[in-house]
Amino acid sequence: MWTRLAEVESPVIGPQSIVIPVHASLFAAAGLVFGYGYFVSLRRTVDLYAVHRAWRRPLLWVLARVVAAALFFAVAARWSTAGFGPPARPWGALPLLAAVAGFLIARQLAVRSVRRTR
Repeated sequence: MWTRLAEVESPVIGPQSIVIPVHASLFAAAGLVFGYGYFVSLRRTVDLYAVHRAWRRPLLWVLARVVAAALFFAVAARWSTAGFGPPARPWGALPLLAAVAGFLIARQLAVRSVRRTR
């Protein structure tokens, strides 16, 4: 009887129940930090373009930002699925969603800081 109870109880209070929120919060923090850097870089690119009226260096910064964002979200998506098949990890797409949420929070903070300076 105790073995059957342990089998039923195992998925409810397994180690995944602790790991899932930890991974989600780590990816949300990573998304926030990456988003902050992304939007600081965006602001500097706009300032560079506005002051120098040049287009080559700002274009390189735009390309670098887009590639960095694609790589960041690709890593988060890869971590979520651990391959191209069905999700092998118990948390599914939660790391990717948390990273996107952190990125969007950084966007809101960047927009608010620009509005305050005007």
